[in-house]
Amino acid sequence: MKLFFDYMIKRNLATLLKFIPEKVEHIYAAIAFSYDDILIKKCIEKKIQLEWWGLFNSSVSTSIELIKTAIKSSFIKFYPFADNFHPKVIYFENYGLYIGSLNMTKNGLYNNVEAGVLIEENEITPEMRLEIQSFFNFLRKKSIPISIDDIETLDEYIEEIKNDEDEIEKKKTSIDELFKEKFQHLFLLKDGVTDWGKTKKDTEAKNKLLFLQEWRETQNSISIVHNEILKIYNRLSWINEKADPKIVTDQLLQSYYYLMLRKSEKNDIIKGWEGTYSIYTVIIYCIAMDRQPRRDYLRYWKAV
Repeated sequence: MKLFFDYMIKRNLATLLKFIPEKVEHIYAAIAFSYDDILIKKCIEKKIQLEWWGLFNSSVSTSIELIKTAIKSSFIKFYPFADNFHPKVIYFENYGLYIGSLNMTKNGLYNNVEAGVLIEENEITPEMRLEIQSFFNFLRKKSIPISIDDIETLDEYIEEIKNDEDEIEKKKTSIDELFKEKFQHLFLLKDGVTDWGKTKKDTEAKNKLLFLQEWRETQNSISIVHNEILKIYNRLSWINEKADPKIVTDQLLQSYYYLMLRKSEKNDIIKGWEGTYSIYTVIIYCIAMDRQPRRDYLRYWKAV
């Protein structure tokens, strides 16, 4: 069995589809959403028989252009499902069975973080083979393949929904902008983001977003530590009884950082982070990564 963890430039399924082994003569694919044509093109190019099931509804979950290409080919049958269809399964006969999270879309194949497994042919037991056959037999019985006679109807549908699509796109853009305005502070910038432009306004917008992100993360980090401290909190004699426990948490973290983390020769790397990350980020990172055991800062609190 092979693990298909797709992230960054690791694209296991896309690579397999691009270089389908010669021994594969038949493919069975049940994929909820399909917009990328790599599977269709390779099956036509290599003359591989493909039985393909996909979600087909008014949201156009499967590209109509892909369907048209498929049904014009003698090598491909497309079976539509109207609803309640969400698998991502591809059986490459004589090679192996893929089961994973990936839809047949550009993002799924090349951009998203995706996960799946490939069970190789020699690992497929008779019981598993029977399960595979039963699954695709069920799909076959519950669907009717689109035929060449449906192309005209597909073209008519595309033409009729064009105006509606324009209106929907306008509304969607408006909703997307509203969502971004309200919630952009909750999402980290992608590494290497380049779409901010070069104007002063663009720079200010980026800096504001970065500040809000760090502010939210810092608040969350302080809250985590604060909740830990409350479990063992006993007010020390030199602390004013009216002092907010959150202020005490802040002072504890400050003193712990300077007196415990920075004084250690083993933590030279932490000293180098100063000015790049907030003190709280460094402390939480150390706790999470066990560079300093979680008990240390609690023991320190009790010992002050």
